[in-house]
Amino acid sequence: MSVSGLINPAPSVRTGTRGRYHIFKRLVIVKALWEKDVIAARDGDPAAHSYDEIIFSYPGLFAISVYRIAHHLYEQGVPLIPRS
Repeated sequence: MSVSGLINPAPSVRTGTRGRYHIFKRLVIVKALWEKDVIAARDGDPAAHSYDEIIFSYPGLFAISVYRIAHHLYEQGVPLIPRS
């Protein structure tokens, strides 16, 4: 990413409300994938007692969640947040 990318963000970021709507609409898809990840972790681990335990204590699930959100923002042309 060049400095000009920070000054002149990608067209999807410059579109204003429509661009923000698209980003949040896609986050619903990310949330659905996250729910499937939690269910898969619960089904794959006989020692897990609840979904809450998986959500709050599985570092791999946290890493996947952060990756999915960052990747989504990167695809939408958000210049800096996905790299932080």
